[in-house]
Amino acid sequence: MTDDWAALATAIRARREELAMSQQDVQDNGGPSTAKLREIENQRTTTISTATRSALEHALRWRHGSVKLILATGGKPVPDAPETGLTDNATWNDYLQTVQRELLAIHHQLPPGNPIRKELLAVVTAAEAQIAPETTPPRTSPEVLAQHVDRVWAVADLMASCRRVYQALAADLHEREIAEAGQADSPA
Repeated sequence: MTDDWAALATAIRARREELAMSQQDVQDNGGPSTAKLREIENQRTTTISTATRSALEHALRWRHGSVKLILATGGKPVPDAPETGLTDNATWNDYLQTVQRELLAIHHQLPPGNPIRKELLAVVTAAEAQIAPETTPPRTSPEVLAQHVDRVWAVADLMASCRRVYQALAADLHEREIAEAGQADSPA
């Protein structure tokens, strides 16, 4: 089986874009040199040392072993657990339930006809789908690892949805403030 260097190049570029990082930023964050990064991204190398893999994973905030996973399977890298310490089901569940409560509170404050309400409920439902049972089988089985990776990506998608909803809410609030300011300025 040959390594999938094209998948690695694509994953690195996508992650740099996601994090708004240049090749120099990757190097400045402890990653490989810009020259080595260019070689990898342009698929002009077929070797990468263990140290370079680790440095790249660290700089791109990928879980240890992600480069090996991408090369071996062409799969997606595993992002590091958020710095909030979300490392087990109980912690993930607490975090997701807090997100759900906050989103529902916002939902209840919106006027009934507001189109953001429907999108907000979809995000709350997605969060609920990610809340896992408190007990899990040992983390060594491939099935559990695959479930965990899928869950991490689903939560990342959930957080992107949250960002979109919050942006829509901010825009809606801004429009309301402008409308209210216009009403206050108009003669009675």
